[in-house]
Amino acid sequence: MYKQLTLEQRYQISYGLQHKHSYRQIAKVVGCSATTIFNEV
Repeated sequence: MYKQLTLEQRYQISYGLQHKHSYRQIAKVVGCSATTIFNEV
């Protein structure tokens, strides 16, 4: 079942993307899969 990302997690994704981090690196910080990050972007 899909669990929605929180606003804080979305901010973490945004920060990671702005600082040119990979989806894997962002996923580790956020606590989800790289696929989730990819789908969110």
